Amino acid sequence: MPEFKDNIIGCLEKYGDYIEAKKWFINAKTELNDSDFSKLVDDVLNKFFDKNIESASFAGRIQEEFCEEFTGWQKRRVDGLIERVILLLKQFDFQGAKNFYIENEKIIPADKYFLLESQYNDIFREIESKKRNEELMRTQKEEALRSLKLLGRKYCIETENILDTPALKNILKKIENGEDISTGDYDWLKANGHLTREIQLAYYRQVANNYYRDFQENGDIWNLIKACSNYRNARLPEIAIEVASKCPKMTSGKAMAAIMTTKGGAYRDLRQLLQARECANEAILISSTYHPYTLLGAICFDEKEFEEGDYCFKKAIELGAKSSDIDAGSRKILKARFTQRPEEYDWLADFMIF
Repeated sequence: MPEFKDNIIGCLEKYGDYIEAKKWFINAKTELNDSDFSKLVDDVLNKFFDKNIESASFAGRIQEEFCEEFTGWQKRRVDGLIERVILLLKQFDFQGAKNFYIENEKIIPADKYFLLESQYNDIFREIESKKRNEELMRTQKEEALRSLKLLGRKYCIETENILDTPALKNILKKIENGEDISTGDYDWLKANGHLTREIQLAYYRQVANNYYRDFQENGDIWNLIKACSNYRNARLPEIAIEVASKCPKMTSGKAMAAIMTTKGGAYRDLRQLLQARECANEAILISSTYHPYTLLGAICFDEKEFEEGDYCFKKAIELGAKSSDIDAGSRKILKARFTQRPEEYDWLADFMIF
């Protein structure tokens, strides 16, 4: 092949003998395989067209005399440049592809380049969109996991339990979003060992809010009483006191006594025993139920006034109080006193307090 190349170039470059050069091309096409012949044509024509040809007539003469060879060479040349453009576009090096096109814009067809650029821009945008969506999904999953961990810490539930139990996750989300959880939800939590103290407090607050809302809508004083009681159960005595203050002054004796007893219990929760005693005494004056007596008895025990406390609890029992109506701390004191002096506390003998 070097012999053909040198002879053809010599004929053209030294003598301008196109006819003899054409003969060498014909002989080469007969003796060489297609690949080697194409390479020969490329080597010869690249030598002339890769440098600045000052004579337009010389370039035109080569194209005219070697029309078949020139056409094939030109196609291979364009294809090679386009392959380079595609390689750059596949790497999403759009600026590099554009610069390469500008350098070879006399050779690379503009419509072909811009079509390729548009196609790979679409691919790039699709890939970038997919990446963004995957990143968004990953971020959302991480955020969801963080939220579940925070829920777990807040309500003392293991994160794994939340992840493995969709029903638990849904209930916790309801609680966190301030939505009502049903009695069925509450029972399910209890039956499955998920009813932590923190969830109970949240549940009591929800119940209290609902009762208070009902009171605001219909004015039923017993809804207000239930709201106060549940705010106490939710460990929110300040709110219980605030809500109790909404009780209308003209409320009937029994309902007013219930409000004052619940309010007094909230003051006792805050260790404000003077205000608690005042509420209990006021309730006793209004109604002859046992509830204010159990409250006053507990306050007396808190203040180490045991004899007065004994009187209050004895009175509460006479009025119908049961063991569950007396707080655990007071029951413990009563048991100790009964154990030490059973004759003196014989009024407790038939009382199912122990």
